[in-house]
Amino acid sequence: MAARSPTERANRRRLAVFLGVFCVTSAAGLAYDFLRPAEYRAISRLQITPASYQAPSEAPPATSVVSPSDSARPFLTEVEKLSSRPLLEQVRGRLEASGQDLPSLGPDPIASLQSALTVTPIPGTHVVELAAIGPTPDLPTGLLVGISEE
Repeated sequence: MAARSPTERANRRRLAVFLGVFCVTSAAGLAYDFLRPAEYRAISRLQITPASYQAPSEAPPATSVVSPSDSARPFLTEVEKLSSRPLLEQVRGRLEASGQDLPSLGPDPIASLQSALTVTPIPGTHVVELAAIGPTPDLPTGLLVGISEE
């Protein structure tokens, strides 16, 4: 066997250190990724027509001046109602009455449902995007279906 030069030994040591650190880091990253609990998402879009909204084909009365902020108020009020506590209490009651298995939502289940729900108005339209996240596949879909039925 021929003696190896110091450069070859240093390169082999670098390779061994690199592969060791790479394998340990990769294993730790994969373990973290696969040991996390599953997260289920459901997304829906809902068109809202507020009761006080005038259709664009109807001309507003000549005496009234409507500012853009005034026309958006009824829509934004309806958007706020989608994540309100009373509505989510009704949805939770319906889900339990239908026999759907709800995971333990903690001491305040309505606050848990509110934190799982995201309501985002789409600018320039009367459409709202609803998104829900939950630990079981039934919770987000049931929550969005219950809200859209109300």
